[in-house]
Amino acid sequence: PPVEVNDAATINEGATSSNLNILDNDTDSPDNGSLSVYSVGGTAFASLTDSANSDYPSGSGYKQVAGTYGTLYIKATGESYYVHDGDDDGGLTDSFNYVATDGTNQDTSSAGTISLNITAVDDTPPVEVNDAATINEGATSSNLNILDNDTDSPDNGSLSVYSVGGTAFA
Repeated sequence: PPVEVNDAATINEGATSSNLNILDNDTDSPDNGSLSVYSVGGTAFASLTDSANSDYPSGSGYKQVAGTYGTLYIKATGESYYVHDGDDDGGLTDSFNYVATDGTNQDTSSAGTISLNITAVDDTPPVEVNDAATINEGATSSNLNILDNDTDSPDNGSLSVYSVGGTAFA
């Protein structure tokens, strides 16, 4: 019978995982048959909802499974992607149980688990502070750094000017 090895991935809040290939680390001993996904979350693969995501079209074999914090898009081959919904902070884990089959007499295994650890992303915008300078008539200001009094808390990242007066820099 198939033997699953649990799968885990870490993704950033609001991101999409790389291909998880959940069957790549699973085996079928002693007959070494080809594995496919039999069920996810207790629902037979064929009965799962067709994908509504254009990045993972149902015409390509993708099904979708709603998780607590995002959606798993999965094919019978085990190719799968997780899309975090972006509404939560990090430090969370979304999990899905799955069962593999080798197609022989519906020889299924016990459930394996896909765990997706969601890492927080600093999405706090920088704090801009208005700038002012006094320049005498006919003189120029030679050193006014408009970023000197702005902050990027809490990560103290490097700041750059994105736009001035509504005009964005390329």
